[in-house]
Amino acid sequence: MSKYNNEVTGKFRSKFELRADALIATYKLPYTYEEHKITLMEGFKFTNESFQKWGKTFKDVLTVRAMTYTPDFVIAEKYFIEIKGMKTESFNIKWKLFKKYILDNKLDWHIYLVHNMKHLKITMDHIKDLIKNNNHDVKQRQVQPNVKNNSSKNGEAPNKRKRRTGS
Repeated sequence: MSKYNNEVTGKFRSKFELRADALIATYKLPYTYEEHKITLMEGFKFTNESFQKWGKTFKDVLTVRAMTYTPDFVIAEKYFIEIKGMKTESFNIKWKLFKKYILDNKLDWHIYLVHNMKHLKITMDHIKDLIKNNNHDVKQRQVQPNVKNNSSKNGEAPNKRKRRTGS
């Protein structure tokens, strides 16, 4: 079992990632799975006084490890797909730092956070179109599925039902 109580299947951390791999493979684009490790923040020595509990004892903690992020799938060295069923606080922080890393380093990377197979299919169609058209500046195209407008013709609020009055 993984840390999120998902059944680990082979090299994948969840069944969702296994299904995602199968779908991505159908697009016949070059891709890798968890091979790019990106250092978001270098490790450092903390020189001020600092003690924290380490097992049953307190320890002077001087070395802070680097913070890294490993995207799930990288397609054509430019399109990063993160398969995420359950977001954690740790992931939310790393995702923000990953975005900042891309901007700070002026990288022409495209990132996609996918929560289900429907979104992955839409994302993959989008990436395939970008590669096919060699147009990596398409920023106006919506990658998330279109939200249906449920407003009625007479201007009522969406999803508001009319009440029946007594008969």
